[in-house]
Amino acid sequence: MIFTINSAKLRKLAAHPLLYTAVMNKVLAVALALPLTACVVGSSSQPGGGGDDGTGSNMGSNTGSDTGSGGGGGISGHITSDTTWSDTVDISGNVTIDSGVTVTVAPGATVNVAGVAGITVNGTLALTGTAASKATIQPASGSAFQALNVAIGGAVTGTFASIHGAEIQLNGGSLTLTDSKVWGAPGDLLVMNGGTINVTYTNIGDATSDTTHCNMHFGGTTPNLITIEHDNITSRPYGLMFYAGTNADFKNNNWTNMIDIEPGVSGVTGDASGSYFMKGQPAGTTGITFGTLSQTALTDAGPRG
Repeated sequence: MIFTINSAKLRKLAAHPLLYTAVMNKVLAVALALPLTACVVGSSSQPGGGGDDGTGSNMGSNTGSDTGSGGGGGISGHITSDTTWSDTVDISGNVTIDSGVTVTVAPGATVNVAGVAGITVNGTLALTGTAASKATIQPASGSAFQALNVAIGGAVTGTFASIHGAEIQLNGGSLTLTDSKVWGAPGDLLVMNGGTINVTYTNIGDATSDTTHCNMHFGGTTPNLITIEHDNITSRPYGLMFYAGTNADFKNNNWTNMIDIEPGVSGVTGDASGSYFMKGQPAGTTGITFGTLSQTALTDAGPRG
């Protein structure tokens, strides 16, 4: 409803004060009832309201509760609460799994990591594959992504897991794999600068297509607790560069690299008894004992299933 009052009418109303007051009160009441459109102009340009631009605390809560759809531009930022990645998951930027948080990669899930991205684990990353349905982490495109970094207090565990395309770096954390496969790093593959590694019944390296330089590079100044048993350590220029560690367990593995164990390193100790070396026992490896070696490739090394 619209009221129009010209100046002539106003002069007539002014001569009758009571009538003038009644009319003006009615006009004011109608004006106040009209919608205040000026207060919401431009609101349609802010989908989601609240000035949400997908960053800051909102992004953190989204990534923390993400169930693995990888929708939109993919996952990045801090994972702040326990979550499961299922089906296909896209990681578009650096991801950090916070301390106390567990991210589970479900059987059959494939995690595609952009080349510019890496994963830092302060909590736990658990790959829970099965013989029929592996849990996979791989590059989204090309041959590599940034490192999988296991920090102090962090843990990566995997059963029937497949991880390729990045260095797995232990900086005080732990890596436990069984019945799995790791390969295809742009440099060295399993790198230790302190921490605990326990890899059994696993293929370390790929026999047909691999970019890794050294399958295992164990160094640093803090203790390395090492168990590498019943594995196929295969097809790279170096199987092992061993610079730090005592009483390391390298028993019952198949070694088929150009150089299985780098010679000339001292100050380390380990035991490779029961293993098969395609080129014969490595020479010049001070500190490593070889016990009884197998003359044929072991049948109880590598994934079971």
